[in-house]
Amino acid sequence: MALCGVCGMNYDGHHCHAKGCMRPCPPEYLMCGWHWRLVPYELQREVWRTYNPGQCDGNAEITEEWHEAADAAIDAVAEIEGLRRMR
Repeated sequence: MALCGVCGMNYDGHHCHAKGCMRPCPPEYLMCGWHWRLVPYELQREVWRTYNPGQCDGNAEITEEWHEAADAAIDAVAEIEGLRRMR
């Protein structure tokens, strides 16, 4: 069984990787649609640029470059949501 490269969960239980979100989403997606829309466009492009088709089912390498882009996207959403809570 393939496991998520970010959280290590099996894909039957894959969820959004925005901090605190447990919405289910397809394993090919880093986040649910709600949170993905908060990711700045350039970071979205970088996540997809570094994504290797098949990495979600164990048929392609998950690169350090992709991990860095994914972490940056997760952090960007956390920062945006933190700022919204403060207002």
